[in-house]
Amino acid sequence: MKVLVTGAGGFIGRRVSAALVARGHSVRALARPGARDAPRTEGIERIEADLCSTTDLSPVLAGVDAVVHLATRVRGSDREIWSESVRGTERIAAAISLSTVRRVLHASSLSVYDWRRIGDRLDEDSPVGKAADAEADVYARTKRQQEAIMRSAARRDDWRLTVLRPGAVWGPGSLALHEIGYTLGPWQVVIASRRHLRIVYVDECAEAFATALESDETIGGTFNLVASQGITAWRYAGAVGRLAGQERPRVPIPYWPGRLAGGFVYGLCRLFGTAPRVFTGTTIPYRYLARFHPALCSSDRLVQLAGWSGRSFDCCLDRCTAELGPRP
Repeated sequence: MKVLVTGAGGFIGRRVSAALVARGHSVRALARPGARDAPRTEGIERIEADLCSTTDLSPVLAGVDAVVHLATRVRGSDREIWSESVRGTERIAAAISLSTVRRVLHASSLSVYDWRRIGDRLDEDSPVGKAADAEADVYARTKRQQEAIMRSAARRDDWRLTVLRPGAVWGPGSLALHEIGYTLGPWQVVIASRRHLRIVYVDECAEAFATALESDETIGGTFNLVASQGITAWRYAGAVGRLAGQERPRVPIPYWPGRLAGGFVYGLCRLFGTAPRVFTGTTIPYRYLARFHPALCSSDRLVQLAGWSGRSFDCCLDRCTAELGPRP
């Protein structure tokens, strides 16, 4: 199968491209003109185009059997992240609909859920929030809008669409997850330290995308993607701190005191007509929920339908250690 991977130069995109090649597929890696980060290995064809500005995207899709849409902007101002990610998704969706491609995988996120309405467990039927929700961060709003665009095009033009919603993806180059807490001077503050994290190692994530692409059972479905279940925020913070050679003393803050303290600060800011300028993920109530809500989540639906399975946390740590090499 010939697969176009958008965002192929990103943290996840590089691994997805490699996983597809390892399974015998050929990959067309979409890169921005002049970019140096797209993978350049055997079995991967590099093509340059800008989803937002390239006039004609049809050459990007010529001869392609399937598309894995990973592209999204994660750095820059809120306006830049929103406009480029949404515009790029609108344009690739329109180009797919004008092509012969009908098999599409879209990378969404657990951030799309409406965390105000989540109980003890999170599954694929849990309520999704609105893209216009001002209290959600720009990444969550963007992922909601991207998903809506892809679903609308799939219904209209009869795509065979699969949506994957990964949890926090970690691995070499991305170890310090916002879902842990925050650093304060020499300390690592861990919020709700006994909370089970909704995480997935980057290679597990890539393998899940490849598995979902190959499975007819996933067509039309939406799948949460997490692994290493049962790993607490406390354990993760210590393990990756040692792995990165930057272990800090850990300070636990229970979930409810942290939520009440953040809400108090937020209330004071609103009272005085200002906005929180630091630790917005802990002082804005909705964002605190989105990061630290203790709801349990699994990938049971993907495991049952497609046969994907993750690895143990210790196995992923070993792989990450081997890739990073010895620390000073």
